[in-house]
Amino acid sequence: MTYTHPNIKYSLYKEPNTLLHLDGSSEFSTTQIPKTLRRTSSKTIRQTCDQASSAMTDKVKELLSKCLQAKDMAHCPYSQFPVGAAILTEDGAIITGCNVENASYGLTVCAERTAIQRAVAEGHKKFKAIAVTCDIKDNFVGPCGACRQVLMEFGSNWIVYLTKPDGSYKETSLSELLPLAFSSEHLAKDG
Repeated sequence: MTYTHPNIKYSLYKEPNTLLHLDGSSEFSTTQIPKTLRRTSSKTIRQTCDQASSAMTDKVKELLSKCLQAKDMAHCPYSQFPVGAAILTEDGAIITGCNVENASYGLTVCAERTAIQRAVAEGHKKFKAIAVTCDIKDNFVGPCGACRQVLMEFGSNWIVYLTKPDGSYKETSLSELLPLAFSSEHLAKDG
């Protein structure tokens, strides 16, 4: 049984005394499980995970929901690949975007860039998080490289929620998705 929440580090996996990192990196033997968890029943762990999951902020729930709704607005007659994005601004506003395709493919705009352009046009330039979704059910899909670079223009400390159609998500950061990014600091002129 797996519980996904940004504050829960482990997940019940196969057996009550076997845990798995949420990123799937490795299983732990019983001796590697923290003593407090070893003495805790799987029912108690499940209840704790459920409580932590329900404690997720209303803003994050709203962000994920709006991301999924934005996907339904996508204009993608060529690729049939709808994408939705929702950005959480520093002041708590949520701005959405969807991909908008064009017969001249190079003019297509991704959901993440639509959302950021909309946010900037509405006067927002400081952001906390972005949620991104598409119709792929088997994997978490991140923004394309161009979108990562555009998002990086507004800072590297973003939380990024890669969201599946069922609402499950993986939390990462923009700096993880685009390490060693090019930024305005690289344009600084010497002396």
